[in-house]
Amino acid sequence: MKQASRKFIDLIQQASSKFANWNPPHLIEVGDYGEIDRDTGKLEKSGNIYDGTCVNISATKLAAQYPPVKNRAKFGAGVDATIAGLGDASLQAKWNFETKRAALLTMHNPVSMTIRDAFFEASRKIPFLKNKDMVMKVHQCSTYVMYLSNKTAETVRLVLRASGPANAARGEANVGWWSDGASGIFQRAYHPENIYTPLFRAKRIRRPGLFRRASPGFNEPDDNDLWGDTEVPWNYLDEDGEEEEDGDEVYE
Repeated sequence: MKQASRKFIDLIQQASSKFANWNPPHLIEVGDYGEIDRDTGKLEKSGNIYDGTCVNISATKLAAQYPPVKNRAKFGAGVDATIAGLGDASLQAKWNFETKRAALLTMHNPVSMTIRDAFFEASRKIPFLKNKDMVMKVHQCSTYVMYLSNKTAETVRLVLRASGPANAARGEANVGWWSDGASGIFQRAYHPENIYTPLFRAKRIRRPGLFRRASPGFNEPDDNDLWGDTEVPWNYLDEDGEEEEDGDEVYE
Protein backbone atom coordinates (compact mmCIF):
# COMPACT_ATOMS: atom_id res chain seq x y z
CA MET A 1 0.00 0.00 0.00
CA LYS A 2 1.78 3.11 -1.30
CA GLN A 3 0.04 5.66 0.92
CA ALA A 4 -0.15 3.61 4.12
CA SER A 5 1.55 6.23 6.28
CA ARG A 6 -0.70 9.04 5.07
CA LYS A 7 -3.88 7.00 5.56
CA PHE A 8 -2.82 5.91 9.05
CA ILE A 9 -1.94 9.47 10.06
CA ASP A 10 -5.21 10.79 8.63
CA LEU A 11 -7.29 8.31 10.61
CA ILE A 12 -5.44 9.02 13.86
CA GLN A 13 -5.76 12.77 13.30
CA GLN A 14 -9.50 12.48 12.73
CA ALA A 15 -9.91 10.62 16.02
CA SER A 16 -7.59 12.65 18.23
CA SER A 17 -6.49 15.90 16.51
CA LYS A 18 -2.96 14.52 16.95
CA PHE A 19 -0.46 13.23 14.40
CA ALA A 20 0.93 9.73 14.38
CA ASN A 21 4.64 9.37 13.71
CA TRP A 22 4.85 6.51 11.19
CA ASN A 23 8.50 6.02 12.16
CA PRO A 24 8.44 6.13 16.00
CA PRO A 25 12.23 5.63 16.43
CA HIS A 26 12.62 8.97 14.62
CA LEU A 27 12.83 11.50 17.45
CA ILE A 28 10.25 14.28 17.58
CA GLU A 29 10.54 16.79 20.41
CA VAL A 30 8.38 19.58 21.79
CA GLY A 31 9.45 22.85 20.23
CA ASP A 32 10.21 21.30 16.83
CA TYR A 33 8.81 23.37 14.01
CA GLY A 34 8.53 22.96 10.26
CA GLU A 35 5.84 21.64 7.94
CA ILE A 36 3.82 18.45 7.63
CA ASP A 37 4.69 16.85 4.28
CA ARG A 38 1.64 16.46 2.05
CA ASP A 39 2.77 13.17 0.49
CA THR A 40 3.88 11.30 3.61
CA GLY A 41 2.50 13.10 6.68
CA LYS A 42 6.03 13.37 8.09
CA LEU A 43 7.05 16.50 9.98
CA GLU A 44 9.83 18.12 7.97
CA LYS A 45 11.72 19.82 10.79
CA SER A 46 13.30 23.24 10.30
CA GLY A 47 14.44 23.84 13.88
CA ASN A 48 13.51 23.79 17.56
CA ILE A 49 12.81 26.73 19.85
CA TYR A 50 14.52 25.00 22.79
CA ASP A 51 17.70 23.38 21.44
CA GLY A 52 19.54 26.33 19.89
CA THR A 53 18.64 25.58 16.27
CA CYS A 54 16.04 28.37 16.10
CA VAL A 55 17.48 31.49 14.44
CA ASN A 56 14.83 33.87 15.80
CA ILE A 57 15.88 35.60 19.02
CA SER A 58 12.34 36.60 20.03
CA ALA A 59 11.13 33.00 19.82
CA THR A 60 14.07 31.52 21.74
CA LYS A 61 13.91 34.13 24.51
CA LEU A 62 10.21 33.52 24.98
CA ALA A 63 10.68 29.73 24.93
CA ALA A 64 13.23 30.02 27.76
CA GLN A 65 10.49 31.50 29.93
CA TYR A 66 8.17 28.55 29.32
CA PRO A 67 10.06 25.22 29.57
CA PRO A 68 8.14 22.03 28.67
CA VAL A 69 6.16 20.17 31.32
CA LYS A 70 6.56 16.40 31.76
CA ASN A 71 3.64 14.13 32.69
CA ARG A 72 3.14 10.39 32.91
CA ALA A 73 -0.18 9.02 31.70
CA LYS A 74 -2.37 7.36 34.31
CA PHE A 75 -4.62 4.42 33.51
CA GLY A 76 -7.30 2.79 35.59
CA ALA A 77 -7.39 -0.84 36.64
CA GLY A 78 -9.05 -3.47 34.50
CA VAL A 79 -6.32 -4.69 32.18
CA ASP A 80 -5.74 -8.40 32.60
CA ALA A 81 -2.38 -9.14 34.16
CA THR A 82 -2.06 -12.87 33.51
CA ILE A 83 -2.90 -15.00 30.51
CA ALA A 84 -2.89 -18.77 30.51
CA GLY A 85 -0.09 -20.19 28.41
CA LEU A 86 1.69 -16.89 27.92
CA GLY A 87 3.39 -16.42 31.26
CA ASP A 88 3.23 -13.01 32.92
CA ALA A 89 1.59 -10.34 30.78
CA SER A 90 1.14 -6.67 31.57
CA LEU A 91 -1.48 -5.90 28.92
CA GLN A 92 -3.93 -7.70 26.67
CA ALA A 93 -6.76 -6.42 24.49
CA LYS A 94 -8.67 -7.20 21.32
CA TRP A 95 -10.31 -5.05 18.65
CA ASN A 96 -12.95 -5.81 16.04
CA PHE A 97 -12.36 -4.28 12.61
CA GLU A 98 -14.94 -3.91 9.85
CA THR A 99 -14.46 -3.67 6.08
CA LYS A 100 -13.28 -0.05 6.11
CA ARG A 101 -9.68 0.94 6.83
CA ALA A 102 -9.09 1.59 10.51
CA ALA A 103 -6.04 2.57 12.54
CA LEU A 104 -4.88 1.35 15.92
CA LEU A 105 -2.13 2.91 18.03
CA THR A 106 -1.35 1.67 21.52
CA MET A 107 1.46 2.71 23.86
CA HIS A 108 2.49 1.22 27.18
CA ASN A 109 3.23 3.58 30.09
CA PRO A 110 3.67 6.68 27.89
CA VAL A 111 5.24 9.92 29.06
CA SER A 112 4.21 13.25 27.58
CA MET A 113 6.07 16.53 27.22
CA THR A 114 3.96 19.65 26.68
CA ILE A 115 4.59 23.32 25.98
CA ARG A 116 2.61 25.50 28.37
CA ASP A 117 -0.44 27.29 27.01
CA ALA A 118 0.99 30.62 28.15
CA PHE A 119 3.72 30.34 25.50
CA PHE A 120 1.18 30.22 22.68
CA GLU A 121 -0.72 33.26 23.90
CA ALA A 122 2.52 35.24 24.21
CA SER A 123 4.01 34.08 20.88
CA ARG A 124 1.08 34.39 18.46
CA LYS A 125 2.27 37.78 17.18
CA ILE A 126 5.87 36.74 16.47
CA PRO A 127 6.06 36.93 12.64
CA PHE A 128 8.78 34.25 12.44
CA LEU A 129 6.40 31.60 13.79
CA LYS A 130 3.63 32.18 11.27
CA ASN A 131 3.13 29.51 8.59
CA LYS A 132 4.99 26.92 10.69
CA ASP A 133 3.73 23.76 12.35
CA MET A 134 4.94 23.73 15.96
CA VAL A 135 5.09 20.52 18.02
CA MET A 136 3.42 21.43 21.31
CA LYS A 137 3.07 17.94 22.79
CA VAL A 138 4.79 14.58 22.30
CA HIS A 139 3.95 11.14 23.67
CA GLN A 140 7.01 8.97 24.25
CA CYS A 141 7.08 5.34 25.32
CA SER A 142 9.21 2.22 25.53
CA THR A 143 6.83 -0.03 23.63
CA TYR A 144 4.12 0.53 21.04
CA VAL A 145 1.94 -1.09 18.38
CA MET A 146 0.68 0.50 15.17
CA TYR A 147 -1.84 -1.30 13.00
CA LEU A 148 -3.61 -0.29 9.77
CA SER A 149 -6.39 -2.73 8.93
CA ASN A 150 -6.76 -4.39 5.55
CA LYS A 151 -10.41 -3.60 4.69
CA THR A 152 -11.48 -7.04 5.92
CA ALA A 153 -13.66 -7.93 8.89
CA GLU A 154 -11.36 -9.34 11.56
CA THR A 155 -10.68 -9.52 15.27
CA VAL A 156 -7.15 -8.61 16.29
CA ARG A 157 -5.79 -9.66 19.66
CA LEU A 158 -2.67 -8.12 21.17
CA VAL A 159 -0.73 -9.13 24.23
CA LEU A 160 2.25 -7.37 25.76
CA ARG A 161 3.99 -10.08 27.68
CA ALA A 162 6.97 -10.26 30.01
CA SER A 163 8.47 -13.69 30.58
CA GLY A 164 10.34 -12.66 33.70
CA PRO A 165 13.79 -11.21 34.41
CA ALA A 166 16.41 -12.21 31.86
CA ASN A 167 19.10 -10.73 34.08
CA ALA A 168 17.99 -10.51 37.69
CA ALA A 169 21.02 -8.46 38.73
CA ARG A 170 20.22 -5.77 36.14
CA GLY A 171 16.43 -6.04 36.45
CA GLU A 172 15.93 -6.66 32.74
CA ALA A 173 12.98 -8.64 31.41
CA ASN A 174 12.14 -10.42 28.19
CA VAL A 175 9.30 -8.30 26.87
CA GLY A 176 7.53 -8.52 23.53
CA TRP A 177 4.26 -8.23 21.65
CA TRP A 178 2.17 -11.24 20.66
CA SER A 179 -0.60 -10.81 18.08
CA ASP A 180 -3.29 -12.90 16.45
CA GLY A 181 -5.72 -12.24 13.59
CA ALA A 182 -3.91 -9.28 12.02
CA SER A 183 -3.89 -9.22 8.21
CA GLY A 184 -3.07 -5.53 7.70
CA ILE A 185 0.09 -3.46 8.16
CA PHE A 186 1.49 -4.12 11.61
CA GLN A 187 4.53 -2.67 13.36
CA ARG A 188 5.63 -3.02 16.96
CA ALA A 189 8.72 -2.48 19.09
CA TYR A 190 10.05 -2.62 22.64
CA HIS A 191 13.02 -0.94 24.30
CA PRO A 192 13.86 -0.54 28.02
CA GLU A 193 13.92 3.26 27.63
CA ASN A 194 11.32 5.70 26.29
CA ILE A 195 12.98 6.11 22.90
CA TYR A 196 9.86 6.00 20.71
CA THR A 197 7.61 8.93 19.74
CA PRO A 198 4.49 7.43 18.15
CA LEU A 199 2.24 10.44 18.64
CA PHE A 200 2.48 14.23 18.76
CA ARG A 201 0.29 17.30 18.65
CA ALA A 202 1.10 20.29 16.48
CA LYS A 203 -0.23 23.84 16.29
CA ARG A 204 -0.18 26.51 13.60
CA ILE A 205 -1.04 30.21 13.80
CA ARG A 206 -4.23 30.83 11.85
CA ARG A 207 -7.31 33.02 11.58
CA PRO A 208 -9.99 32.10 14.17
CA GLY A 209 -12.86 30.03 12.80
CA LEU A 210 -11.12 28.89 9.61
CA PHE A 211 -9.95 25.33 9.18
CA ARG A 212 -8.78 22.92 6.50
CA ARG A 213 -10.52 23.47 3.15
CA ALA A 214 -11.65 26.94 4.25
CA SER A 215 -11.30 30.02 2.07
CA PRO A 216 -7.74 30.93 1.02
CA GLY A 217 -5.61 33.51 2.79
CA PHE A 218 -6.22 32.45 6.39
CA ASN A 219 -2.48 32.50 7.17
CA GLU A 220 -2.09 36.18 6.36
CA PRO A 221 -0.89 38.12 9.45
CA ASP A 222 -3.63 39.56 11.62
CA ASP A 223 -3.81 40.79 15.22
CA ASN A 224 -6.57 38.27 15.89
CA ASP A 225 -4.57 35.25 14.73
CA LEU A 226 -4.45 32.38 17.22
CA TRP A 227 -2.59 29.10 17.55
CA GLY A 228 -4.87 26.24 16.49
CA ASP A 229 -4.39 22.54 15.93
CA THR A 230 -2.54 21.78 12.71
CA GLU A 231 -4.80 20.28 10.06
CA VAL A 232 -3.64 17.57 7.67
CA PRO A 233 -2.26 19.18 4.46
CA TRP A 234 -4.13 16.94 2.03
CA ASN A 235 -7.69 16.67 0.73
CA TYR A 236 -10.07 13.90 1.69
CA LEU A 237 -8.48 10.46 1.25
CA ASP A 238 -9.97 7.28 -0.14
CA GLU A 239 -9.57 3.92 1.59
CA ASP A 240 -6.05 3.49 0.16
CA GLY A 241 -4.77 6.91 1.17
CA GLU A 242 -5.09 8.55 -2.25
CA GLU A 243 -6.55 12.05 -2.44
CA GLU A 244 -10.03 12.19 -3.89
CA GLU A 245 -9.99 14.26 -7.07
CA ASP A 246 -13.34 15.92 -6.45
CA GLY A 247 -12.42 17.06 -2.92
CA ASP A 248 -12.12 20.71 -1.97
CA GLU A 249 -8.66 22.20 -2.23
CA VAL A 250 -6.37 22.64 0.77
CA TYR A 251 -4.99 26.14 1.05
CA GLU A 252 -1.54 26.75 2.46
